[in-house]
Amino acid sequence: EPTVEARGSLLAALAHGPRLERFLHGGQGPITRVATDPGGLHFAAGTRGGRVVLWDADSGEELAGSPLELAGAVELSVAISADGRWLAAGGPLADDPSQGRLGLWDLTARPPRPASPDGPPNPGGRVNDLGFCGAGERATLAWTTKREVKLWRRGSQPATVLERVPVRGLAWAPDCGCLAAGHERDGGVSLVGVGEAGCPSRTLEGPLG
Repeated sequence: EPTVEARGSLLAALAHGPRLERFLHGGQGPITRVATDPGGLHFAAGTRGGRVVLWDADSGEELAGSPLELAGAVELSVAISADGRWLAAGGPLADDPSQGRLGLWDLTARPPRPASPDGPPNPGGRVNDLGFCGAGERATLAWTTKREVKLWRRGSQPATVLERVPVRGLAWAPDCGCLAAGHERDGGVSLVGVGEAGCPSRTLEGPLG
């Protein structure tokens, strides 16, 4: 953890950066992940304490209903769908880090409301990272656990297992036909095809492979 003096020096330097527009203040503790929608309407930040802070991009003010809370989860990852409608958050459970929890909220509601009963299923393990591709009712959520890459579309149960390999981070291709998942142990990356027109699935060897 940086010292108070180091943190103050860093903030002072940032405050004079020529490209800095504003600071967004949430006061919910250390931030683990941030996300924005492609339209630039909202910013979201997952926190170590299991909350999601939401800001209006134009005003810099917190949205009504912020922060959202994912009960029992910590070190949250966050993602917003391409149309800005859905916010997903997930992380490991505080009392059992080998397991995790996912949450889904409708950002068009004020305040944002949970997407129940059509929310995401039990993630089936610790949630390391997550990401959206697509929009509206066809927005697809992917996440990584300690051993798998999973895929889920709202209203469908259960999630589909795409890859069985210890993974951490993930990223979608813009056309939603391919997922890249970073391996936890060897530094490699799995490219996983999604759908009939998906990319060929293959593994890119890492420095430890």
